[in-house]
Amino acid sequence: MAKFGVEIHATSTQVAPGFSGHLTFELKNPGSMAVELLPLGRIATLTFQLTQKVQKPYKGKFQYQVRIKPPKPDEDLHMLREFLQEKRI
Repeated sequence: MAKFGVEIHATSTQVAPGFSGHLTFELKNPGSMAVELLPLGRIATLTFQLTQKVQKPYKGKFQYQVRIKPPKPDEDLHMLREFLQEKRI
């Protein structure tokens, strides 16, 4: 997707050893033109590397994640919602 201007968030470059679940990509379009994303469209490439046995596998809050966990709304999101409601967009 980079050739269309869409970026994958910088922290989404690795999957922790031992992680099990659905991968979530944070996408960003820093350009001024809209980019259409289609269902089942390819947006990334995964590269696997052989590593040593992991001493402490991933046991974080996203282990076994099967649904997207959206971020908690912040003040900017509340202001955007109010703006859109006023404009009836």
